[in-house]
Amino acid sequence: MPTIRPATIADIPMLSALAAKIWWQHYAGIISDAQISYMLERGYSAEALQLQMGAQSQRFLLAEKDDKPLAYGSYTLKTNGKISYCYLNKLYALESARGQGIGKALLGAVVAQARSCGLGLMRLNVNKHNPTVAWYLRQGFTLHSEQVLYIGFGFVMDDYVMELVF
Repeated sequence: MPTIRPATIADIPMLSALAAKIWWQHYAGIISDAQISYMLERGYSAEALQLQMGAQSQRFLLAEKDDKPLAYGSYTLKTNGKISYCYLNKLYALESARGQGIGKALLGAVVAQARSCGLGLMRLNVNKHNPTVAWYLRQGFTLHSEQVLYIGFGFVMDDYVMELVF
C-alpha cells in the first residue's frame, strides 16, 4: 500500500504534471480535448495550485509508492450557514494505479481528517458521464442533486453533487 502524506507548496510542479497525465488518461472521451486543456490550465497550473493551497485553504494529500506519485486528493472544510461539511475537491489516480485500493485509502484519509474536525458529511461534484460515479456509489455516496456550472469560454461542468454521511 502506498504512503499518504500532505502535499506542500514544494510538491506543486509534481502535482501539476501528475494532474495533466491523469486528466488526459481519464477524461478523454468524457469531455472535449479543449475543455481538458482549459480545466488543466484553470485548476492545475502552478499559479492555480498555489492559490488553492493558500487563499482557498484546500488541503492536498499525495499517495506515493517508492517515492513515485500515484494519486492525489484535496479537500476543503466548509460551512454554508446551515451545515458544516468536508468538500472533496479532487481525487485522482494514475490509470496504472487504479483498482489497487489507493483511491479508497485517500478517501479514508480525507474522512479521517473531516472526523477529527467534528464533521460527519462530505460532498463532491462529479461529471455525470464519468464512470467514477459508480465507484463513489460503492463507497457509500448518494446522489444529492444535479448541477450545471458555466466555467467560461463556452464550457460547462454537468455534474452530480454526491454526498457521504459518516
